[in-house]
Amino acid sequence: MIESQNKEYYIGGSKFNVIYGDIIEVKSDVTVSSDDNFVSMGGGVSRRILNEGGIEIQFDAQKHTDLKLGDVLVTTAGRLSSKYIFHAITIDFNTGDIVNVDVLEEILARILELGKSLRIRSITLPAIGTGTAGFELEQAVKTTTETISEFLYQNTCIDEINLCLLPGVANNEDMNALFEGAVEFASITKQNKEIRDLLTGVNSTLKERGSVDKELISRLEVGLKHIDEIEMGQDNTIAVATIPHLLEDLQFLEDLYHNINNHKHTIEQLKEDKKVSEQALNYYNSALRHYEIEKAKYGGEMVPFQLITNIEDAKKGREETLNKITSINDELNNFLQA
Repeated sequence: MIESQNKEYYIGGSKFNVIYGDIIEVKSDVTVSSDDNFVSMGGGVSRRILNEGGIEIQFDAQKHTDLKLGDVLVTTAGRLSSKYIFHAITIDFNTGDIVNVDVLEEILARILELGKSLRIRSITLPAIGTGTAGFELEQAVKTTTETISEFLYQNTCIDEINLCLLPGVANNEDMNALFEGAVEFASITKQNKEIRDLLTGVNSTLKERGSVDKELISRLEVGLKHIDEIEMGQDNTIAVATIPHLLEDLQFLEDLYHNINNHKHTIEQLKEDKKVSEQALNYYNSALRHYEIEKAKYGGEMVPFQLITNIEDAKKGREETLNKITSINDELNNFLQA
């Protein structure tokens, strides 16, 4: 069995996290529950929220009548640390309808737009549509990750979205693995749009100069090709063997735009550095996830030395990159407060 560990990815400056544990223990402004149109809070996540948050949550919810499939209701969070509970209606007992692909997409869009309008900074949600309501797992995973990642790419308000899954339950292992892989792939491909823009911009700057360095341009175009190869992948996974090359591309890009764009304002430069560092962190986290899967096959015995080395190197790279992102954020905050 692979040990369930939290995963953190970046899209457009916001975090898309996979978190294992009890949803009510995750600190965020909003906790999302799924329920029926009477908000009976009779099982799963909704029952857990009711038990810990208090009956006032249900009293508040049941002031609202005529709820239907796909609605999202906002209530108090009672005794919980969140500011609000968002109740997603995934079962309509009046009609007998349950959540499907289209309804799930509507629910997620409503959750995100409500978060935006309420100026929420963080949202934690369960794997909606995979519990009581029943739903084709692959479709739930695809719809959830694509809807959230597209929102985060265009979003300027929500800092963090947490997808909370249950660890250590045999029946959930396949679902958890699907979600981890999908969040990883969605985050990297969305963030690649930022990297593509930087690559293209540097490439154009070089070509506009009187003396063109063909070797540099060729190297940049190799980076663009690597991005294309990820996006055209048939199985929506990142090949771990390609990650060292992708990290080299990012380092080359960062060094180059620092050299040719030294006239840029410091804030602009820091924002570009942050985009590159966030994608580097995505790559390190992707590598670690794949190495963990490989290590689990050995059951903790006779793990190849090269695999152990790869894990240690990836952890070191991740830690250094996290420190760099923290440093960039501190510098940006200093500029904003000046």
